[in-house]
Order: sequence, then structure tokens, then C-alpha cells
Amino acid sequence: MNKLGITKFDAVCAQLDAAIELYFVSDNFIAAHTLAAAAHQILTDIVKPKGDNPPFIKSGYLNRFPNAKHKEIIKFINNAHVFFKHAKTDPHGSLDFNPEITELFLIDACAYFKDSGEQKPKNYKIFLAWAGEINKEKAKETSLGQFAADIVEKMKATNNKKLFWDAFPNLREGP
Repeated sequence: MNKLGITKFDAVCAQLDAAIELYFVSDNFIAAHTLAAAAHQILTDIVKPKGDNPPFIKSGYLNRFPNAKHKEIIKFINNAHVFFKHAKTDPHGSLDFNPEITELFLIDACAYFKDSGEQKPKNYKIFLAWAGEINKEKAKETSLGQFAADIVEKMKATNNKKLFWDAFPNLREGP
């Protein structure tokens, strides 16, 4: 096999695409979270030196708390990601994991792409629809748009992510 030239943004997009797909179609919460958190971390590392706004959860969110709390909050945010990747200090450890934090990492990472000129992950649109980022004002302009927005809202209310994924293949075709 030939070597592939891969940029960090290529890695971020690939990891987010896989994490989003797992989030919708699999019960493998650990893999989905590990990929989402890894993409989020790479994205944070890339954009900080450029002066761009990094994903909010590890930057703007922290600004709401006194500096003395920052380490504690970062540890909480990274707890599952670190647990799923390392065992050096706790080879027999256990974790109470809330898979909903994965959605937070996905929302935060996808939010970066909303206003950036970077290529968006191919599963970007379906995740934004799930997260409620449909332009509701634009949808109200036509009855068909309003109908589509209503369907998305009702499907999300059922919390059946697999059904949502299957119902909107056109949102998985890329940006």
C-alpha cells in the first residue's frame, strides 16, 4: 500500500466523521467518545497558535470560572478521554462514564467548522441537524422547509439516533 499524505485537519475530519457515525449507529460509546475527544484535542492544538478561537469547551467555557478552578474543570472534561487511552497509573481502574459528554465534544468541534474556511467533515450537516442547528428562520420561509424542520424536531424528540441517521442520508453527503 502506498503512503498517504494526511494533514492534521484531514485527521480531525476523519475522526469526527467516524465519531459522528458511531454516535448515530452504534452502541460503542467508548470508541465514539475517544474519536470525538481526539479530534477535539487536535483541533484545539491547531487553532490556538493561529489565534483562531479554539473549541469553546476548553477555552471560553473556562473563562467563566476563577483560574484556580481551571485545572479541576479540565480534568473533569478530559477524564473519560484520558481513562480510555491510558492505564499507566490505574491499570485496574474503573470509570462512571456519561456518554452524553460525547455529544458535547461533537457539538463543540463541529461549531469550529461553522465559521471557518476549512473543509467540513462529511457528516457535519447531519450532526448539526441533530444538535438543532437547522436555520429555523430560513426553514419558515417555505412550507416544505418548515415541514422538514418539524420532522427533524420530532425525530430528535424520540432520541432514536439510528432512525435519524437512516432518514437523512442526504445530510451525510458532505458539506
